This record gives sequence, C-alpha cells and structure tokens, in this order.
Amino acid sequence: MNHLRDIRKRQGMSKWRLAREAGLNWKTIHRIERGEHAPFESSKETIASVLGVSVEEIFPAKEVAHIFIIEPRPIIEKRKSAKSKKNDLTGYLLDKNLRRCGNVQVRLISDRKKTLRVRSEADGRFTFKNVPAGSYQIASRFIALDIVI
Repeated sequence: MNHLRDIRKRQGMSKWRLAREAGLNWKTIHRIERGEHAPFESSKETIASVLGVSVEEIFPAKEVAHIFIIEPRPIIEKRKSAKSKKNDLTGYLLDKNLRRCGNVQVRLISDRKKTLRVRSEADGRFTFKNVPAGSYQIASRFIALDIVI
C-alpha cells in the first residue's frame, strides 16, 4: 500500500483539493489511496510536490509487485479455450524479493481501454478467462506489463 491517505489527512487536505491542485480527478486520488490505481511517475511527482513530501514517503519502493515472464517456462501462460478462440491468461505477482503477492488486484487493460479486474490468489496466481486476441497491459499497484496475445 501507499501512505497517500495518511499524509493527506495529516495535512488536513481533502481528496478534492489534492486532486484539483495536482490536476487529477478526485476519483483517481481515491483509487490511488485504495491501491486500485498505479499512477504514472509524473503523477506521483506532482502529488508529492503538492503535499510537500518526497515520492518515496508516499509510495514506498518495498511494496512494489512485479509481473515476470521467464523462458522457457513462462510465468504468464496462454492456453486456448476448447470452446472458443479466446485464451485463458494466467500469471503470478511477485514482490521485489520474488515472493508471491496474494490478494492483490490485477487489471487487464485492452488497447481499447476496456478493463477486466481480478484478485490474485493467496499464492500470487491470477487468471483472466476467455481473453480475445489483441494487445493488452497487465497492471498491478506500481507495475505494468505490455503483452500481445
């Protein structure tokens, strides 16, 4: 998680005021606080400067989750569904020490900006069912991975 909510409240600033001063939507601030949205580096820097703290104070590096593809046995697997021409996409979330991260929201974002969400299981495994072929971004917390199916 991040410390955005704690720092914002300590300074007596509302989500709406922070969003206005940072040039963001208040819903984006809300999702960042809940860990449902991974902001771009430029947004992190803007939020930190508005609050007068460093980026590391709000978004500690130790919480970063990684999504890896490793050959020859990829940690992201594509399996054709027997019923259709769609794929099941399975992968694992790992922290910086390569330990699996469970109960974390994972988003699959299509090139048309359609988003699917799932939570990783206790062992860090996540699965998106019946994904049509195309270009996607898998995102979780502070990391994103571009893939083509």
